[in-house]
Amino acid sequence: MSTVKRRDPRAGRTMLFILLACNVVFLGLLLSHRAIRKEAASEAPKVTMVDHAAVVSGVQTRVDEAELRPEERVVDQMGWQFDVDKALAVAREKHRPVFLFAMYGDLDGKC
Repeated sequence: MSTVKRRDPRAGRTMLFILLACNVVFLGLLLSHRAIRKEAASEAPKVTMVDHAAVVSGVQTRVDEAELRPEERVVDQMGWQFDVDKALAVAREKHRPVFLFAMYGDLDGKC
């Protein structure tokens, strides 16, 4: 004896209800987004002309404040050499180690 599964008649209505609920939520989000955009556009500040010289001097002041002072520039106190023989001679003279950086191609390539 074979049993035939019958489809629940409520299943179609449940799916329809879920789709309707999703559409209502989407419509609500869309309308609220448009309202927020419209409100933000109405409250946007008016564009005013800017004094170019004042901006440049302000930026230069900030750069001067952020720039390292000579006593903070420790990297300048290192004995940078571009010749290996000279670097080894300076290292022997000052009893310091040598760091050799050699590369082939770009910095993101092989070292």
